[in-house]
Amino acid sequence: MANGVRYMTFNSALSDRRTEAGQLKEILATGDYELARNDAAIIQHLRPDVLLLQEFDYDADRQGLDDDSAIDRFQKNYLGVSQDVQGFQLDPIEYPYVYVPEVNTGLLSTVDVDKNGEISLPGDGYGFGNFDGQYGMVLLSQYPIKRKQIRTFQEFLWKDMPGSYANTNYGAESTEDLRDFYSDSDFEDLRLSSKNHIDVPIKVDGKKVHILASHPTPPVFDGDEKRNLKRNNDEIRFWADYISSDVERNSYIIDDNGLEGGLHKKGRKSFVIMGDQNADPVDGDSDRNSAFDLDGNPTNRGAINQLLGKRRVNTYVVPFSAGGVEAAYSSFDPLINTSNPSRFNELGNPGEDTSLFGLRVDYALPSRHQPIFSSGVFNPDSSDPEHVFLPSGSFETDQANGGFDYRTSDHRAVYVDLGHKGDRIDSFKLNLFHQSDQEGFSAAPGDALLNSAVLNRLRSSNDDPSIFINSGDLWIAGIYSEASSALFGGYGLGPVMLNNHLNWQAITWGNHEFDFRSDVVATALRADSNRHIGLNNVIGPIEDESTEAYGRADVSVEVEEPSEENPDGSRVLRIHASVNELSSALLSDETAIQLVNIADRNDVVSNLDAGASSDGRSAYVTGEVELTSDQLTALMNGSLAMIVRTDDSPEGEAIAPVAVTHTYPGTHAPYMSANMDFAEDPFLGPLQLTKGRKYVNRRPNSTTNAPMFIQAGGEIIGVVAATTPTMPSLASNSVGNGGVVTPENWSSNQQGYDDLAALIQAQVDDALLGPDGEQGTNDDVNKVVVATHMQKINIDVEELVPRLEGVDVYVAGGSNTVFQNPENPLYPGGSAGYDAYPLLLEAGDGKPVALVNTDMNHRYLGYLQLEFDQDGVISNDFNADGEFNFNSDADFNTDVSMAYPAIVDVVAALNAENLYDPRVANLAAAMGGQMSDKESRWYGKTEHYMNGNRLGGGLDGVRTQETNLSNVIHDSYVWYAQMWDPSVVISMSNGSGIRDAIGQILPDESRRNSEANPGVGKPEGGITQADVEAALAFNNSLSLIDVTGSELKTTLEKLTRLGTSDGDDGAYQIGGFAYSWDPSQSEGERVRNLRLLDENGDPGDFVVQDGVVVSDATYRMATLGYNASRIFDHVTNQNRVNLDSIDPENSTGGIIADLPDDLINNAADFRPGTQQDAFAEYLYEFSRMGTDDTSDDVFVGHADTPRELDERIQILSYRDDSLAEIV
Repeated sequence: MANGVRYMTFNSALSDRRTEAGQLKEILATGDYELARNDAAIIQHLRPDVLLLQEFDYDADRQGLDDDSAIDRFQKNYLGVSQDVQGFQLDPIEYPYVYVPEVNTGLLSTVDVDKNGEISLPGDGYGFGNFDGQYGMVLLSQYPIKRKQIRTFQEFLWKDMPGSYANTNYGAESTEDLRDFYSDSDFEDLRLSSKNHIDVPIKVDGKKVHILASHPTPPVFDGDEKRNLKRNNDEIRFWADYISSDVERNSYIIDDNGLEGGLHKKGRKSFVIMGDQNADPVDGDSDRNSAFDLDGNPTNRGAINQLLGKRRVNTYVVPFSAGGVEAAYSSFDPLINTSNPSRFNELGNPGEDTSLFGLRVDYALPSRHQPIFSSGVFNPDSSDPEHVFLPSGSFETDQANGGFDYRTSDHRAVYVDLGHKGDRIDSFKLNLFHQSDQEGFSAAPGDALLNSAVLNRLRSSNDDPSIFINSGDLWIAGIYSEASSALFGGYGLGPVMLNNHLNWQAITWGNHEFDFRSDVVATALRADSNRHIGLNNVIGPIEDESTEAYGRADVSVEVEEPSEENPDGSRVLRIHASVNELSSALLSDETAIQLVNIADRNDVVSNLDAGASSDGRSAYVTGEVELTSDQLTALMNGSLAMIVRTDDSPEGEAIAPVAVTHTYPGTHAPYMSANMDFAEDPFLGPLQLTKGRKYVNRRPNSTTNAPMFIQAGGEIIGVVAATTPTMPSLASNSVGNGGVVTPENWSSNQQGYDDLAALIQAQVDDALLGPDGEQGTNDDVNKVVVATHMQKINIDVEELVPRLEGVDVYVAGGSNTVFQNPENPLYPGGSAGYDAYPLLLEAGDGKPVALVNTDMNHRYLGYLQLEFDQDGVISNDFNADGEFNFNSDADFNTDVSMAYPAIVDVVAALNAENLYDPRVANLAAAMGGQMSDKESRWYGKTEHYMNGNRLGGGLDGVRTQETNLSNVIHDSYVWYAQMWDPSVVISMSNGSGIRDAIGQILPDESRRNSEANPGVGKPEGGITQADVEAALAFNNSLSLIDVTGSELKTTLEKLTRLGTSDGDDGAYQIGGFAYSWDPSQSEGERVRNLRLLDENGDPGDFVVQDGVVVSDATYRMATLGYNASRIFDHVTNQNRVNLDSIDPENSTGGIIADLPDDLINNAADFRPGTQQDAFAEYLYEFSRMGTDDTSDDVFVGHADTPRELDERIQILSYRDDSLAEIV
């Protein structure tokens, strides 16, 4: 049992092209049939212990019980002969136990099933088929079959299933009722099963396992009555009822021998539901109704989701293949929008597809208490050596319809390796994928796409189980969230969907989620069936059906339910489109691009805004349209379209049907934090799990402060999360509506760390008890992952890990600190905070803990291969010295385990160029397109790379030193504030408020200003709306306060730790003054000299000289509302004035200023009184010289300098103090 028992379902397609009974048996008489050879090779390679072979014709005369049946010939001539596959040595395989059930396909009924006026095959069989037994199935087993206990349900009548579509049209009201389509007498002969439903018990290692096999009809090939869709739903439902512990739900079931009831009539039993169910969870044409109501009760609808949502079914692991991703991505080029958009636009993970038509339809679903050691879809991608098992194309044969057959099945084999409850593995391997602080600026969507390719390659590189942990900050205020709001009508929605596709199973609350109020956060977490989304609607030519495309349109519509205040509801349609390579220029008036109703003679619904290029042959199109109920109906019916009109084609050159494909899903994974409780928050409270001890895969759209669990490889992994207790001040929205963060009133001292560690330890101890909460049971846990968001890496490394016990893996998010072995690549411009991946630390119990983290913005994807002994202790020993090598990564294979940077060279090195997730590609294109639109609006230009990087040493670190970008920004605050109050002379704000650099770091690590973008009119070095919004993402209000010389010195002394490291030294960036700082001095003596700057930027009057305040005058300062409320709270007479009327920080003090009559407003895209407006207006005034005439533009900023040359913030451990001298 070390590797489990392999159960495999495989639709062989050997029946598919047969036209007559006996053909399959005939072609299997020799070993020459290529399709059978290729099927057999796959079986020999995968070597399942129990195999359900589908689309294998039932041999009416010989049922596998003698030596001349079809299945015997397949065993003897194919499975029993070593198949020849280049590069692989395949051994024969024999199955001593065989069961071949009778089937309904091709068995003529007494009903005109398809209502074509006659009763004949293939359409009027009990199941569709050309002859009796076509599309049958065979069960092959290495374990004994309990033949006398087999139950079959071939003759069960559809009408005898209560609540079936044969009895009610509930859920399909828009279709013809089957009770009108068929007569009462028809229903007396219509069977439920299109083939058969069989329960075959087998004896595995002394324990009975029930194989529940079926092959429901495809949900297509019917008419307005949707008989096949409905039958497919009810055939799948049969197993959901059969395995139910509620005997009332399966009391209607009667097998072909008259035995009543379901599987659990006499206690819980082990089972595996197997077969081609012809239904995908989210894509395709099967029943899309919800399988369960809000109380968790079955609705009898929802097709395969009736099983996948069943608590008795083990769905903790979903079989995966890289080949499915490759097939989906290769079917569509997202850059030129050609080929097969329906395949590219799948909602489900294409790596889970089991068919060549892009759907997950084949399943091997075990009962919940059977651990899944491993699983897979056998669909290797083209760079995998195993791809030779899947030759493409067809071959000629006179024994198949049309004279040819395909070389391989259109289905892929699906397998699961199972154990029994309580089985323990001597050694256990686990893959950890992790990420943190995705936040998101202009490069983030594209980097996430690179992440997806790396993820898909690594995930398919071995059969070891994987877990996926994210430690928070999925979004951040600024350009990324603004793009999400524009596209989907809500902050955070785009990042949530993108991260769903990266497969995270648990997410720690970060601080930036609460850049917004908790009601906004709840909207991002919660699924919304009234928010419809369509991505990648192709803009194609009007006059022909060629695959040429002009671009893409992304749409969303938010439908507000009617209320007393709004009885008609509101229906807001948002359109964002990229139109390219038109044959002539767009019309120059407002009718150039319009939304029309093509079902109503192209009635114009609305004109759309088009930002055209200089030649008019491309444009970025936006529109926000209030739809009537009729127009909403037209949208849902696919009748609304966007028409593009050009000079040469004023009636329309191109058109894009505006189609919505799905609704907003919310978060697939739960948000977690042991020390954040939202029970009293009216918005997040309803999403908080009231009972802990849950498995993560069954808790989407939720938050919890309890441990969660992941089942992987037959083992249970405990997950504990914690967030920085400084949240009330760092992100006040987290507590703004009743949320509670503990320990309350926390301080970063030894007692504070003891309290925080004790809180986490209590949850770890709880997790070790397992999901049942009881010690000493089969689900006790001995492997725990802690995922934190502490903001400062020293808290994790130095304070928490040494205090904790029972922890094995620690994902330390929030600090953007990169852990990487020096031999491995870094993201352009990046640096490692620790030269190890992972960093192996010694925990409080003396046991090893592997600590990892990555940088922000999807720049890295972390991947760690772990090994554990039977006690759950990390046992990696790559250097084979038999010891734990603490404070290093020597025990790990760093050729594989690393933080993989999001660069194309890494993707290429992994042979993953065809493994980009098309769902991520769609979202990346939509989000990137929206952000790129802001490239067309630029306010100034620079010759230099403007450094806004958070940390890093050298030139980098707005939290560690002065940078050229911070200087320009803070000069802009002084200049801008003087329009309200000419007495403003200085500015100061936290360096962490600068969130991104402006410019490029090239692969050779050189730095330059940004490239020109002629298509939108942006010059080289242009500083655009996108740059401004990314650099100053929080866009706080500017506030004006009074501060004395003593208060200014006190503030600097208490806030910064400059010169102590390349880590977060708490630097505050400044304008209007310069100061020197000596880290070798004692606290209170480190500010040595502080001088105001004159109009030329040169040092002038002293405020502090040689450590002594020499001018205690009052200075008017421009700062941020956030800083005025928190950092300068010790200033007793602030005389505070807030420049932005709607900043929430205004509630903490001061008055709101009126806008000056002469306020400059050249950057109308920004709200007056904010950081972004100050910076943009300053650029326009001093770079573009206040006009749109580019002839007299000048560059702003200077080359960035290291700490040794910085003039404004002089750190004396790096340089001499030039401020001490009077020139």
